[in-house]
Formats: sequence, C-alpha cells, structure tokens
Amino acid sequence: MDSSHGARPVSTEARLGAPEKGGEPMYEVLIVACLISSPADCKTFEVPLYHYETLHQCSVMAQLNVVEWASHEPDWLIRRFTCSPMGSSI
Repeated sequence: MDSSHGARPVSTEARLGAPEKGGEPMYEVLIVACLISSPADCKTFEVPLYHYETLHQCSVMAQLNVVEWASHEPDWLIRRFTCSPMGSSI
C-alpha cells in the first residue's frame, strides 16, 4: 500500500505470535475499510496502540478508537469494525 495512506494492512502471518496475558488473549480493534476512490479495494487494519485485556474494555472503547483512526485516514471509508482476540482475523 502507498505510504501516503498511513496505516498498513495487517496480515494474518504478522499477527500469529499475538501477546497473551495470563493465558487469556488480548483484544484489539480491527477495521475493514475501502478506498473512497476505489470501493472494491478493501483492507483490514489493526488500530495501532490500542490493545485491551478484556472484550468488554475493547467493546467500550472501540467506537472512539475507530473515530480517531478515521480522522487520520480520510481516503478510507469504514465498512465495519470489531473487537477480536489478537492474532485472529475478520
């Protein structure tokens, strides 16, 4: 992806060794977004710097995280987002 778009798509391979705390998975916000200029060009993004210990924490904060991400990525249209155990995929 062009570096002018900021965030990088996250491959499953890049997330396989996801950190865990006490045997329980950490959670992260995943966003599926498509380029406004090319709606068929969609990618999955991991919201950087936000990793949560519980699904509840992630669920409560996800909307704020997604709004913040979108404000920095004006070329992308968010199609959906979710909280997911680190290392899983949408």
